[in-house]
Amino acid sequence: FESRVTRRVPVLNDGRVIVHADSIASTGAAAHGDLVFDPDWVRVTGPRRLVRRLRGIRPNSLSIAPGDTLPHVAELDTAGMGVRVEPAQVKVRNRAPVP
Repeated sequence: FESRVTRRVPVLNDGRVIVHADSIASTGAAAHGDLVFDPDWVRVTGPRRLVRRLRGIRPNSLSIAPGDTLPHVAELDTAGMGVRVEPAQVKVRNRAPVP
């Protein structure tokens, strides 16, 4: 018998969502504080030993154009984790102004 638990964990970017310029000369990286996740915390349910180890949940890769401040939907990467995450996707918004 393995007990199941539920806890809240943050949504972590870790460079998976980037603001990418069309220019070849651009590196395409966004400042960490320029991206906003909604919600920024999600609920994880699963076996205690798996849930306890989680630092956070990361979104799947997403590229946003500079100056695009509309919300985008990012699926959360839960493949092979053995846990359930609610919600399964978050909104991502770039709050940085056009350079």
